[in-house]
Amino acid sequence: MSQFLIRFYLVFITFNIIFSDIWISKHLSAEYDIKYSTGYDSSGKYEYKGLSIGYEDMVYRSFMLGFSYDFKSMRDNYSIKGASFSSLYIKYILVATNSLSIWTVLGRNYPKKDIKYYNNDILYGIGVKLKNGIGINYIIYELTQDSPDINNMTSTGFINRYSLSYSF
Repeated sequence: MSQFLIRFYLVFITFNIIFSDIWISKHLSAEYDIKYSTGYDSSGKYEYKGLSIGYEDMVYRSFMLGFSYDFKSMRDNYSIKGASFSSLYIKYILVATNSLSIWTVLGRNYPKKDIKYYNNDILYGIGVKLKNGIGINYIIYELTQDSPDINNMTSTGFINRYSLSYSF
């Protein structure tokens, strides 16, 4: 019985990998805008764009559950390690034509590296994908931070980015 379960799980995992969506994404443009309770504002563009990889699986009709990880950080002249995210999201796909689909995404972002002290906030966005796997998207990552140990300073803002992606 245990060998049957092992084989079943191996077939199940292989089936999920084959019929799921693995993608890689190059950020074309990435900007940030952060407002602090002290009145200071910080905004700008990341000069060094990042790279992301993700995994998605269809969970119900047009809904996919996904995970992404930035394996190359976005950086500017003020960055030490850069800004990056891990994300867990749900994607709704609308097939527009035989060769084009439009999608929206809503999820939770987990800031890493230089922005790791920000809270896990929401992400949302929209994108299009061609039948050949090439797509473009626009994602907004909201950021909030409560720092009661630093003069009760708080900050809110976002990082938005346009990306070009390829789904395998």
